[in-house]
Amino acid sequence: MILLVKVLSRLPFWALYGIADVLYFLSYHVVGYRRAVVKGNLERSFPEKSPEEISKITKEFYHNLCDFAVEVLKIYSMPAEEFLKRAKFNNLEILDQFKGKPAMFMTSHNFNWEWTQLSACLQFPFEIDYIYQKLQNPKFDVFIKSLRSKFGAYGVEKKTAAREIMRRSKEGRGFAMVADQIPWKHSKKYWTTFLGQESAFYIGTDMLAKLTQCPVLFFAFKKVKRGYYEVDIKILSLPPHERSSHEIIEKYVVATEELIRSQPSTYLWSHKRWKYTREQHP
Repeated sequence: MILLVKVLSRLPFWALYGIADVLYFLSYHVVGYRRAVVKGNLERSFPEKSPEEISKITKEFYHNLCDFAVEVLKIYSMPAEEFLKRAKFNNLEILDQFKGKPAMFMTSHNFNWEWTQLSACLQFPFEIDYIYQKLQNPKFDVFIKSLRSKFGAYGVEKKTAAREIMRRSKEGRGFAMVADQIPWKHSKKYWTTFLGQESAFYIGTDMLAKLTQCPVLFFAFKKVKRGYYEVDIKILSLPPHERSSHEIIEKYVVATEELIRSQPSTYLWSHKRWKYTREQHP
């Protein structure tokens, strides 16, 4: 499998996007990969949209998902100058005020979060640490980590994140995390309204920001065209952070929802984001 990824990665973009078009036809029209999940998520998130609008967003989403799949394949062979051209940050100057200090970067599952993290490693005045969930296949886990660490990023496993970030925050690093996953059922969580639905969020980012008193920033991704993305960096919260407040999570939710509504087909709708209710797991 890993060998196949390496071979496919060396194909030119036109060939990879041809594969993506085939994947779209198979996943949407033939297999129907998670179509019920995608349709249900979209209908609950956009009750004001007509069935025709939901259908249009659904098809665009599957195109974007398949593009994302081949773009991840391309990471293995893609040179630095290509990342700089295809995942562009619009306002890097906002980071000048944080040089030499630790900072937290919150992202969401909007395409293409993998390319953006790698591009950030090449441009930011920080060494980047990223939080990740360990994969079950040990060999594939090591391979994926090597892709994400291609330009020097350091992977921190989620279960050790608090300890590692506290230790490494003294080094003036940037900590990147995708923070919109649904928490495990029996973990601590914060409930709020997200896309019109009662939704649970991990409190880890909120807690770490308070412990480290780091500035918290948000990456707002925009797909410009096929294979090209732009990112706006937004300040969510600056220290001091109040320990009794959940302001950081609330601001993150607002920023993520605004991003999703601006380009709904670029969000990861195939993820089972609303698996349970507050009544089931408060």
